[in-house]
Amino acid sequence: PVVAGSVERGAGDILERLRALQLDAAQLDGPARHWGSAEAAARQALEVFAHADGEERHEAQHAALRALEAATPTAIDSEGFALLHYAAMYGHTDAIAALVRRKAHLNVRTSLHETPLQLAAYYRHDEAFAL
Repeated sequence: PVVAGSVERGAGDILERLRALQLDAAQLDGPARHWGSAEAAARQALEVFAHADGEERHEAQHAALRALEAATPTAIDSEGFALLHYAAMYGHTDAIAALVRRKAHLNVRTSLHETPLQLAAYYRHDEAFAL
């Protein structure tokens, strides 16, 4: 009985270590899982840009770029969307370029397995798709 308890306890320790290693590896290679207020503000600024016209669009473009500077480029929201998804979906080519320069993950997928490139193509943002 003592040996069995030791084996079970040892197996539990190993499983805990493996789980910790998996979490560490996921955090190193994958997108950041934290979507905070800076990311929410950047998403909202991208959305405002998408719906703006004329001079308002020019101002919205610059506001979105400023908001992106404060955001983590690899963060994803609860649906698996990264800021790069939103920039591609809304056709904001300057935002896409800024996120790529800041090492945003190009192949990150939403919970529906969509990449930013697929969203740019779906919404017919040819310039965004070409980047």
